[in-house]
Amino acid sequence: MAASDIRLVFISSLLLIFLTSSHSASSHDLFLRRQRQASILVSLKQAFETPTSSSLNTWNVSNYMSLCSWTAIKCDTNNRSIISLDISNFNISGTLSPVITHLRTLVNLSVSGNTLYGAFPREIHKLTSLQFLNISTNQFNGSLNWEFSRLKELVVLDAYNNDFSGSLPLGVTQLQKLTHLDFGGNYFSGKIPPSYGSLEQLDSLSLAGNDLVGFIPSELGNLTNLKKLLLGYYNQFEGGIPPEFGKLVNLVHLDLASCGLEGPIPPELGNLNKLDTLFLQTNQLSGSIPPQLVGNLSSLKSLDLSNNGLTGEIPVEFSALEDLNLLNLFINKFHGEIPRVVAELPNLEVLKLWQNNFTGTIPPKLGQNGKLTELDLSTNKLTGLVPKFLCSGRRLKILILLNNFLFGPLPEDLGKCETLSRVRLGQNYFSGSIPIGFLYLPQLSLVELQNNYLTGLFEEERSKLPLKLGQLNLSNNRLSGSLPSSIGNFSSLNILLLNGNRFIGNIPSDIGRLKNVLKLDMSRNNFSGPIPPEIGNCFLLTYLDLSQNQLSGPIPSQIAQIRILNYLNISWNHLNQSLPKEIGSLKEPNIRRFLPQ
Repeated sequence: MAASDIRLVFISSLLLIFLTSSHSASSHDLFLRRQRQASILVSLKQAFETPTSSSLNTWNVSNYMSLCSWTAIKCDTNNRSIISLDISNFNISGTLSPVITHLRTLVNLSVSGNTLYGAFPREIHKLTSLQFLNISTNQFNGSLNWEFSRLKELVVLDAYNNDFSGSLPLGVTQLQKLTHLDFGGNYFSGKIPPSYGSLEQLDSLSLAGNDLVGFIPSELGNLTNLKKLLLGYYNQFEGGIPPEFGKLVNLVHLDLASCGLEGPIPPELGNLNKLDTLFLQTNQLSGSIPPQLVGNLSSLKSLDLSNNGLTGEIPVEFSALEDLNLLNLFINKFHGEIPRVVAELPNLEVLKLWQNNFTGTIPPKLGQNGKLTELDLSTNKLTGLVPKFLCSGRRLKILILLNNFLFGPLPEDLGKCETLSRVRLGQNYFSGSIPIGFLYLPQLSLVELQNNYLTGLFEEERSKLPLKLGQLNLSNNRLSGSLPSSIGNFSSLNILLLNGNRFIGNIPSDIGRLKNVLKLDMSRNNFSGPIPPEIGNCFLLTYLDLSQNQLSGPIPSQIAQIRILNYLNISWNHLNQSLPKEIGSLKEPNIRRFLPQ
């Protein structure tokens, strides 16, 4: 063999030995790295209280070579290092061990939606590559005095809904890559630092639901990239809404509800033409609604100004809000008529204007868009008829018009509105009969028609079972005729008030099928015949009033079966004078027994 060939073989052998040795060293390093990371995770798991979620069963040191396929773990592209740990909503309790800070390659850490408690590891700053940190919805406590300056890569910091306290940390202002900051739902106190206005990359900021005080710093108006700003709930600020918020032209969601704000609504908010949600309810705001506010916010979908001290009329500029689906103005001092343009908004679903001083009629086209689901205009001074289109889209669930001066018949279409759940129309001047089918609608849970001038019959309907109706109040009307036997089909009734009408005939024995009724008042009618003994089957009755009728015959002993009855009034009838001896066995000490007069 030539010398050159011998030299080539020698070099090749050396190269093979080197590569084999390097591969062996690399593999050994990988094994050690995985073993070390596996040990850290197992130590982390040991700090969780038993029983640990079964979904972490894969976390076992003996299984370290499969580390990158462990539950809640993601590794880098080379499967060498853990870059993501996400145990959100794993039903884990206990503490979060500081050992987690040894996973130095973590980019994403999420432990949200568990019941972890105690202090969050202060050494979190050792995770210098961390970009996403979500610790929301746990029970972590203490202050957030972390070394934020070393978390320079952090983009998302979500600490919502914990028990953190103390002042809002100033260190977060050093996180110049931060786009999402949520400290809401904690116990932070003191003032919002004006320096928070330097976090110019933020697109979402929530400090809602804390114990913050002082003025809202105008510097927050510098956060022009914000799309979402939440400052309300439990905080109690001084002063009003900073006019500088008008510079937040990218805002989509602004929530300043329930935080003690005073003064007028700044017209500058009308500059926020991307806004789809504006919540200012439950404050002490005053003055009128600025026309430019609603005139310019053409993207607005939800507007809640309820429970304030706002005055004036609803601006006609509301016509520009064609995307609006929720409008809450209740508990204010608004007056004037409800504008036609509000009723004709094409996407309106929820309209609540109760407890104001609105006058005039309900706009007749209200509900004609076919999307109305909730309407509450109660406790105003409205007159006229109920619009016939309220349930034209067959979506209406809540209809509350009580305590107004409305008159005329109820729309017949209400008897076909099968989505209706809660109806409160008491304290008006309605006349005519109850719409056919109305009392038997399948979703009804509450019906109040009391204190009107309704006439006609209680409709008989044997085939329908209104299984959800819990309260039915027809008292103080002019209803007449016999009570039908189908009254027994209302099996979920807790309260049945028929008093103050003109019902006649016998009380049907089917009344005994009302097994859940607690209060039954049939007084001040013209019922005749005997008290049906089946009434003793209403075992849950606590209140029974049959007074001021034309009832006759004996007092049924079966009433004694109602062991918790504490109010019984059968006076002003034509019943026999003697009480059955069984009634004496009623044990309730405060029972009131009224004998026939």
